[in-house]
Amino acid sequence: MESTLGLEIIEVVEQAAIASARWMGKGDKNQADLVAVEAMRERMNKIYMRGRIVIGEGERDDAPMLYIGEEVGICTQPDAKDFCNPEELVEIDIAVDPCEGTNYVPMVSPALWQFWRSPKKADCLPHPTST
Repeated sequence: MESTLGLEIIEVVEQAAIASARWMGKGDKNQADLVAVEAMRERMNKIYMRGRIVIGEGERDDAPMLYIGEEVGICTQPDAKDFCNPEELVEIDIAVDPCEGTNYVPMVSPALWQFWRSPKKADCLPHPTST
C-alpha cells in the first residue's frame, strides 16, 4: 500500500485545488478555504494510512482548518477494523495548508496554491502551540 501513497497524496492536493478554484474571483476567501479543507479531509480519510496533522492552518484567523493533532486516514472511519488492521497502516505526520494564498482567491491570482508535506512519522516537529 505504501507504493501508492505518493499518488494518493497528489490526489489530495488536486482535490483541494479543484474545490478552491471554483471560488476564484467570487470574493469569498473563507468559502474557498472551507471547500479546500473539506476536499482534502475527505480524500485523506480514504487513504490506507494513519496520518496526524502536526502543522495545520487556520489558527490565526478562525478559518476552517485541519486541526493540529487531528487524525486522518482510513483508520478514522468508525468501521475501519472491518476492512483493515489500523495497527498495520503506515504512520505519517502531515504539515498542510489546504488553500495557501486565500487572500488571492477573490482577485483570481495565480499565487493560489495548496501545500502538503508528509515526512515519515516523527520527522516533522509539531507546531509549538500543539500539545
